[in-house]
Amino acid sequence: MVPLLAAALLTLAADVVVLRNGYRFEGAILSDDGTRLVLRRRWDTIPIESGEVLKVEKGPLSWEQYAEKAKALGAGAGVKERLALAKWCREQGLVEEARAEYEAALAKDPENAEARAALNWRKEGGAWVRDLPLWAADWLKACPPDPAPAAAPEELERRRKRRDGAEEWLKAAGEARARELRARLTQCVTIGEETARREAARGLLDGGVPLAVLERLARDLDFSDPAAAPDSIEFAYDDAGDRAPCFLALPDRARFPGPRPVLVTMHVTSGEARERRDRFAVLARSGWIVAAPHSPPNFGKGWGSTAEERRVTLAALDAVLRRTPADPDRVFINGSSMGGNGAWEIAMLHSDRFAGAAPWISGARVRNMPFLENLRGLPIRAQVGALEDGLMLEATREAVAFLRDGLGSPAALLEEPDWTHLDKDETWTPQLDDWATPLRRDVCPPAVTQRFATLAESRHHWLAAAALRGEPLDPTRPGIPVPATGTEAERRRDYVKKCREGTALLSGRIEGQTVTIEARKVGRVVLWLSDRLLDLDREVTVTINGKKAFSGKVERRVEVLVDEIAATGDTGRVYTAKKMLDVK
Repeated sequence: MVPLLAAALLTLAADVVVLRNGYRFEGAILSDDGTRLVLRRRWDTIPIESGEVLKVEKGPLSWEQYAEKAKALGAGAGVKERLALAKWCREQGLVEEARAEYEAALAKDPENAEARAALNWRKEGGAWVRDLPLWAADWLKACPPDPAPAAAPEELERRRKRRDGAEEWLKAAGEARARELRARLTQCVTIGEETARREAARGLLDGGVPLAVLERLARDLDFSDPAAAPDSIEFAYDDAGDRAPCFLALPDRARFPGPRPVLVTMHVTSGEARERRDRFAVLARSGWIVAAPHSPPNFGKGWGSTAEERRVTLAALDAVLRRTPADPDRVFINGSSMGGNGAWEIAMLHSDRFAGAAPWISGARVRNMPFLENLRGLPIRAQVGALEDGLMLEATREAVAFLRDGLGSPAALLEEPDWTHLDKDETWTPQLDDWATPLRRDVCPPAVTQRFATLAESRHHWLAAAALRGEPLDPTRPGIPVPATGTEAERRRDYVKKCREGTALLSGRIEGQTVTIEARKVGRVVLWLSDRLLDLDREVTVTINGKKAFSGKVERRVEVLVDEIAATGDTGRVYTAKKMLDVK
């Protein structure tokens, strides 16, 4: 693209930069060298690659227009004028200004229904009460959350005895025998060819080794080279074998033996993975593994907008689990700006891979709200500047309120006063360390829910789709995929509702020996089971959409154990039984 104007003149211009992906940024172009332009927005300054720019429109800045309109109205403006200005502000994305106008309208007319609805008030028993956003209230009415079932005391005792039995066997066998079995199991799960791997797995049971012992040993496997301390690794992120780097900061293994917590952190739009690694290297001195994957440029420098982009992060995580002393039950996802948006989206669609998510200066975008329920139970610590983009802040506030107040999930949003679109490393990094240290992934939750659009993103711990029925709606695709009309609150409600109903759904609960599954737009399901979920010595009953799909015993098989770990290197996913069932 030819430079737009001399830099000295650009500082005076008001510009709307329209990107090829449909995004629009308002501000003043400070410089443009033909390959990259720098745009000063209201609260920050960002670089934009010229190749990503579709056009630049000239015009007044929305916040300056608002200031002029508000001044013209004056303090004595009536309710009708305030509501009209509030609606204009919403159309321009001026969320805080719109809120101020709605509040001003309420000050003059406390019973005004339009202003009340815009500020999430509803009438109950003749009194106004503040409610969740309209879309969230509608969701909870249609899909009220059920508490997770609790295992009976006798079942907890059975599980304890099985664990203790494995420990007693290992103690009686001796440390040398335990080391030998651990080495053989490690070698087994690293065999790439499935038939050879399964044959080796069956050999592990020779000599009367109980499967419970192999389950116990599997959780302690370490695939890394003790003598290696790479500052980067390469990994394949697609079936074609295309590769990308992941930069690492590793702890001193002498000071920090055993499996270590992992921070997977993703860079900003024009940032570099190496720089991201360096910023968090201080955590390695506290025993963390820091992994910063690079986003391949052929994906539009994104981290969560497409399944291909999400696959990069997951492939990097798999490589880290296989090549470093990582603890798969203490993996946390983080990112800033674009990387933070990706952290939100990847956590939504793959929450079973993480112990928590800490997105920075980013938001839970409206288009992804149909997937928010997948985050139930996952600790979230989002941090932003209070002077951030208004639309992003509003969507994130609504998302956290839905998770925290609607679903009872451990989600928090921390807004840094007088702060813009910048990380605050000096305080946020140690806060992340303190927050994450006590957290562990629950690898065997008795209840799971996953809303999704593709088979690859259908799994939630022990339940996944093996075949789809029809074509589920994919809200992560750019642009609003469904029509929506009405007021802005109503449009958001209708959008979330239509996407929620259009995506595929799997929801499963285990109570006693019964597995209850709800499946939508799914033709076949796969279950992974273990004695940490139910008693595999007894019959199991599975119902799908209210119909009995299976009743009988599900055989434990060592092949299931090794295949699961071989797939990703995730030694937290220890299952010993697998069952596929058709949805009728």
